Amino acid sequence: MSKLPLLINAVTISVSFSDKEYGKGQEFFQNISAKIPADYTGIPLERLDDVCDHSLDMFFAAWKSILTDRFIAGNIKGEEYKTILAAATARIEKVRGYLRKHESDQSHS
Repeated sequence: MSKLPLLINAVTISVSFSDKEYGKGQEFFQNISAKIPADYTGIPLERLDDVCDHSLDMFFAAWKSILTDRFIAGNIKGEEYKTILAAATARIEKVRGYLRKHESDQSHS
């Protein structure tokens, strides 16, 4: 009996910002999904690092969308928006660096 290969067929990312201050509470939510087309067999687990990298892109896109929504709604000002976006961009790049280092360390073991 042969084992079926494990494949990734879809990725879903959900992001939520909440401010639960009484009387002013707001919640911003974003959901992004990517599904493998039906005529494709899926992504093998050996490519999990690629999936994680692209999923990080999806997360950041959802996060930026929510941040922009907060700016448009007047919850944050332009300068605060720029500061938060710059800090988050730097943090995402640190995460990417960690993932690539971890990937590189695994490939050398």
